[in-house]
Amino acid sequence: MYYIKILLFIVSLYCANFASANNPLLDNANLWLPTHYQSYLDDLRNAAAAVKETEKCHRLLSGKLIEGRSSPEHLIFSFRCRTEERYSFSVEFDNYTKLIKDPYDPFALKKEENRLRKERERVQRYKEICQQEMKKRIGEFKKPKVLKNGKADTPVIKDGMTIYSLSFDSMSTKNKTLLYKVECRVIGDNDYQIKVSPRAEAMTSKK
Repeated sequence: MYYIKILLFIVSLYCANFASANNPLLDNANLWLPTHYQSYLDDLRNAAAAVKETEKCHRLLSGKLIEGRSSPEHLIFSFRCRTEERYSFSVEFDNYTKLIKDPYDPFALKKEENRLRKERERVQRYKEICQQEMKKRIGEFKKPKVLKNGKADTPVIKDGMTIYSLSFDSMSTKNKTLLYKVECRVIGDNDYQIKVSPRAEAMTSKK
């Protein structure tokens, strides 16, 4: 009895990662998500339905999350389909852009390479702009002292915005140390905001 309970527990854990569509429209395909992504099951099912509706996908065989390339903010799914001639193929579904692509299509690969190159150029351009604008804003304070070696290399992605930040100290009119943080929020092309706010905790300054 003890071993049966263990076996049932293992089977339940295994099955928890699989979400059989149980939907004739999805061909009862095996849809898989890691345990810590189970809350995104509806996203996977909606993506599966979108792929199934494409002309080439006569039967949907399976679908899963590409875990190594996904984050909770940006899910990428992989689906296996079969044509009416029983030829199997894979497509990817970007849950952020809602685009479906064949990862082995040479034209799609070239397009993706160009997109990534332009994105890298865009990121580099705004990184330089943000660094310049933040340091210019910091220069308006009395005796400013930038922390973290004055670098803002690693941005934070939040609510669709790319955010660079620098922490710095300044002096009040009574020569008291004041703690600040300046942020450069890149909202879109040619659209960014500079914001200075008090810093909650002191940081160790580096020369």
